Amino acid sequence: MKKILSYSLILFTVLAVSSCGELAKKAAKAAMGQTSGESVEFNVLTQPQELKKWYDKIAEKLGESSSVMDEISLNVNKLQDNKGDLLINLVYQSKEDKHNVVQLLYSSESIGWQVPITKGIDVVIGDAEDFKLEDELFDMKEIPYANLQKIVNAALEKYKDEAKYEYQYVEEITIKKNRVDVTISGKLKSNGLDKEKYYYTDFDGKENR
Repeated sequence: MKKILSYSLILFTVLAVSSCGELAKKAAKAAMGQTSGESVEFNVLTQPQELKKWYDKIAEKLGESSSVMDEISLNVNKLQDNKGDLLINLVYQSKEDKHNVVQLLYSSESIGWQVPITKGIDVVIGDAEDFKLEDELFDMKEIPYANLQKIVNAALEKYKDEAKYEYQYVEEITIKKNRVDVTISGKLKSNGLDKEKYYYTDFDGKENR
């Protein structure tokens, strides 16, 4: 069953943010206006101490909402001079209406933490009568930092190729219920183009695709 978040009538009025996280990146960019984030390196998610720092920041920002998560995603857009724009998309169940979710976006290059937005859910694949948001949720405690770092290390080790790439880094981490997707990006020595490789596991680090 696949769901999407309904169109928001507050802010982001022209954006429907998919639970897959791809449009969340565009939403964060579209909202840029005030510079209130912090500068990061493009390989921020590749550095264990930095990943730990941002894991802890997310947990602190979410508070008790970390127990009813629909999605956590971190994505880095590489900029010039080895800098990066860290985009974070957090989606969790609303306290006020258990049928809705709240989306919280962050951009290190511009908006910082955006104001949380409550959104409805539309089921686009499957029977809406069978959908239960609770079946999609996970507790952040189910994927502690140590497990997440182990998964990221395994992804880097699997695709590491110094002969082929000028450099490689963790471009994206997406966490859903018992699922972690890691994208490793690198610049090819042969033609200077970027190439991405994908690593999919459950919370215990077992590859499932």
